[in-house]
Amino acid sequence: MSRTFSLLSLILILTSCASVPFSTMLQLSSMDETDLIRINPVEVRAKIDVEEPAQVDVDKTKITIEIENSMGAILHKFPLVLVSSTQLPTEQGFFSDSPARTEYILKFSETAIESFEHVQASLLNQEEGQMSLSVGTSFGDLPEEVDVITFSIHLKLSENENYITLFDEAAVDIKREQ
Repeated sequence: MSRTFSLLSLILILTSCASVPFSTMLQLSSMDETDLIRINPVEVRAKIDVEEPAQVDVDKTKITIEIENSMGAILHKFPLVLVSSTQLPTEQGFFSDSPARTEYILKFSETAIESFEHVQASLLNQEEGQMSLSVGTSFGDLPEEVDVITFSIHLKLSENENYITLFDEAAVDIKREQ
C-alpha cells in the first residue's frame, strides 16, 4: 500500500531534530514584514533534494506564510511550479556513499506571484506581528520496501543571495497502515 506524505504535517517533528541548521533558525527569526515586502516574488526559488526512489509531488508543493497580529492569524499559500529536475548519481565518499537523489528547483506560479504581491501590499497598512514561513511538499507513491525518506529543503529569496537550508538531510520514517 502506498501513500502520499505531506511535509506540512511533519514540521513539528522535524523542527525538533538536528535537520534544521541553527544558522537557519537565526536567519529566519530576524525576518519581519519589512523583509517580506522587499522580496521580489519572481526571484524566489525552492530547492528540494530527495533520495531515490522517492519523488516530489510538484503539484502539492507550496510556500506558506502565516502572519499573526492582534487581528488574528492569516495563512497564505503560494503554489510552486517546476523549473527543473536533475537526477544526481550516487557519490562515493571517504567514509560513506551518498545515495542517488533527485534535485527539484521550483518557483512561484503566475497566480502565486500575483497573490504574493497582494499580500505585500496589504502588509503596508497592517500593524506589526509575527510571521512564519515554510515550504511544504508531498511525495509520490513509494515502493513497499521504502521505510525512510531522506530529503533536504532550501529556500532562495533573492537572485543575489544563497539558498537558506530549511531542512538538511532530514530522515522521515514511513508508517504504513497494515
